[in-house]
Amino acid sequence: MFAFALLVAVAILFNLISGAVVTDTLTMGTLAPHGIFSLVGHRHLSETAGALVVLLAAWVTIADKRSRVKIIAWIGVAFVALEAWLGQATRPFQASANPAAAATTADVTGFVHALLALILFALVMHVVVYEWPGWEKTPEPVMDKGWPSLRGLSNATVGAMLLQVTLGAMFRHNLAAVLWHILCAFVVVIMGLGILVLITQVPENRSLRAPAIWLGSLLGVQVSLGMVLISIADPAKHALVSNISVASHVAVGATCLSLAIMTSMLIRRAAKAVVAEG
Repeated sequence: MFAFALLVAVAILFNLISGAVVTDTLTMGTLAPHGIFSLVGHRHLSETAGALVVLLAAWVTIADKRSRVKIIAWIGVAFVALEAWLGQATRPFQASANPAAAATTADVTGFVHALLALILFALVMHVVVYEWPGWEKTPEPVMDKGWPSLRGLSNATVGAMLLQVTLGAMFRHNLAAVLWHILCAFVVVIMGLGILVLITQVPENRSLRAPAIWLGSLLGVQVSLGMVLISIADPAKHALVSNISVASHVAVGATCLSLAIMTSMLIRRAAKAVVAEG
């Protein structure tokens, strides 16, 4: 089931990338649509990802005895239904008699559509980690003492990353200035590096080193991609480069979010074991 859950997460990730490119207001209409990066391709990909989420929930219900995993999976199905409804709700605005009002309403609806997709991705990543074969193994104890605590910092980092990708979606839908997205990026990087330092400087935390190092490395890549996007003075004239940068930025951002979720879940599991023994 782990492999299938991972496949579902990858499908949603591609859907996020496709949606970001399709709704990129800086270059919309300047790059010929192709494959999953067209509106029709995005809809087909959304339908495929949604069907996979439903199959995953059904499989979890049958094969997994843990109630929390079942609840998370079916909440994901509810989000798929909301996504489908919002995807259809944007079409009537295209024929509105008031183009300005229709554009604003479409931007808000599109943003909510993107936000729900991000939350759906986070939910599926929880299922992926729970279905990971090593999850049921007894974790190596992690000493979570002092300030900031690993648990608190990792949970706050996940929240900050969700806010960060939300602000990015708001910018793509003309609902927020890019400055807020950039400022939140600094906070996310500081928190992510904080996790990296707290884990790598304690030899006993070796079981958490790999995800923490990957998270820190990808945050560096994400910042670099953001700088590339900012440096493009006229995205409409460099549509291909801009779209590739947007797709890469969204893909790495979602991957960072998945790594943050994974690291947070592993920290909570290991830290709970220490409390139980004490």
